[in-house]
Amino acid sequence: ISSTNGEIEEAQRKAEEWDRFYESKRKEMEEFRAMSQQFEAGARQEVQRLKASVSQLQAALQELQSGGLRSDDAGIGTAEARKADLMAKKAKLDVSLAAARQFRALLRQQLQKAFASQVRDQKAAQN
Repeated sequence: ISSTNGEIEEAQRKAEEWDRFYESKRKEMEEFRAMSQQFEAGARQEVQRLKASVSQLQAALQELQSGGLRSDDAGIGTAEARKADLMAKKAKLDVSLAAARQFRALLRQQLQKAFASQVRDQKAAQN
């Protein structure tokens, strides 16, 4: 009976260790998810801000080209340079956002593999 009680206590201790392990991994996943969502939200806001700036510049350029406003070529050149700069920044943010999504997917996949491995190890240890 004492050996059975010892085995039961050992199994309970291992179960508690696994519970703590899974809880810590769950918290890590939640923290990672929150950070990735914050990054994604920030990147989306920046993209929206840049799109709005590009739209404003396009509207101003069209107005200048249509003759609505008379301006010198330097003003148009400046607006076009600003537009090109904003488009480059938008492209860079799009790449960064795609990379963050890919990284998040990779981390999620690695975490799932780690969990599966731990579960297999636990089952093997119990048998």
